[in-house]
Amino acid sequence: MKNRRYILRGAGQGEELAVTQVTALFAMSAVAVWSDEISQLPNDTFLIYHHFVPQETGTASICEVFYRTEQGLRYAARRDYADDCTDLRQKRWLVRLNLYHLLIDITGQASNPWGILSGVRPAKLVHRMLDHGSTPATILKSLTQEFALQPEKAQLVTGVALRQRPFLMRPEELTKKVSIYIGIPFCPTRCLYCSFPAYVLPGEEATQAFLTALFADMAAAREALTRYGLSVQTVYIGGGTPTSLTLTDLEALLAQTVTLFAGEATEFTVEAGRPDTLDDAKIRLLVDYGVTRVSVNPQTMQQKTLKLIGRMHSVQDIICVFGKIRMCNIPVINMDIIAGLPGESVEDMADTLRQIAALKPDSLTVHTLALKRGSRLSESVEAYETPDALVTAEMLSLADQTAKNLGMLPYYLYRQKRMAGNLENIGYSLPGKECIYNIQVIEERQTILGIGPAATTKVVQPCGLTNYYQPKDISTYINTLPNRLQKRNALLAAALAK
Repeated sequence: MKNRRYILRGAGQGEELAVTQVTALFAMSAVAVWSDEISQLPNDTFLIYHHFVPQETGTASICEVFYRTEQGLRYAARRDYADDCTDLRQKRWLVRLNLYHLLIDITGQASNPWGILSGVRPAKLVHRMLDHGSTPATILKSLTQEFALQPEKAQLVTGVALRQRPFLMRPEELTKKVSIYIGIPFCPTRCLYCSFPAYVLPGEEATQAFLTALFADMAAAREALTRYGLSVQTVYIGGGTPTSLTLTDLEALLAQTVTLFAGEATEFTVEAGRPDTLDDAKIRLLVDYGVTRVSVNPQTMQQKTLKLIGRMHSVQDIICVFGKIRMCNIPVINMDIIAGLPGESVEDMADTLRQIAALKPDSLTVHTLALKRGSRLSESVEAYETPDALVTAEMLSLADQTAKNLGMLPYYLYRQKRMAGNLENIGYSLPGKECIYNIQVIEERQTILGIGPAATTKVVQPCGLTNYYQPKDISTYINTLPNRLQKRNALLAAALAK
């Protein structure tokens, strides 16, 4: 698996992208230039040839690979066939499936849990199949045979999609209901693994400059909603850690949110991920302004790990804040944890899950550690001992069993690049406690207006999806906001104007 490289020859018709996607699963990087003879092929380098052969009723994919072992130069080939392979997407799929199976045979590498799927949102594939009338049994067969998913992953993603169906927008609702995301890019400290646009809370002057721009962004979004007759289904204030704002600024944010959006929303979430940003007065604000869902995100209940990742609070702080929120009767409390944190063992994860189970949250989101570019962890990963893929998978299995023991079911999932073991992030909840916003943002079946730095506006139409991104840098966001609001309004006008 170390320093494997590949060289692609004879490919066309979009095959290069398909080969890149598959070789990434085997930790292979492309060789930019190579013109030597096959006999000069270096060790740990794979020379890949691919071509299509038209058949009487379909298309054949022919993959050939030259590679060197201790026994010398070797050759392997595989042929796969599809009877309906007329467009570029279908051809890429056939190349991926064929090359994937061939490289599994050559390398002896364990099969990827998610087969040849490389996207962030695997449930979207299941939803497309359901839209076309496929049965769950047919979908499971397709996922395992045509996309090479392991059976348990096929069952997981199919079950998630089926649970999501009642929450998805019907076509006639696409131009009527939206969700709102408001990003607050401040945290007390930056965690070791974090690559989100988050900054330590600045001084009063800089904070007020940010809030002035944010409130202008919110007001412009409200004007657009009114102009096009849109109603708000859910509001999500995320970050960062929104509750890192001072009590006065947090109240101003909540008041503005309720006035403009949340008064009509059926779900109002505020991330309060860091317990050291919450006190009794802020919790009372959440209650008074009608917040229906709070996310308290310990990531771990191991004190040694909290210190390692840069958190200044204790495990007891988490337990105390959770209890205070529960006593205030906010309808849903979510907790986030991460499998695969540096220095943690399966026993550590089991203890974290035991402590969380004792608190009985309404939902539990289990992330798999991803080495995100821009994080301190990815920049110095060699300095930390992170669990391997098998250990991380065992941690996820423990989390799954704990969630089920609490009466929860998985209701949304997504994947990320550079994730341990090519695994996934899963949201579990008690029935009726699902976060509708999470479903909408991951499955991309509803327009979402993104407000704040790094926020994404997703405009969904029957013909497709258009994204618009706000800049990550706070100063750039503030200084360019008028121009960016014009661009967002133009995007909405093109999609929603009668």
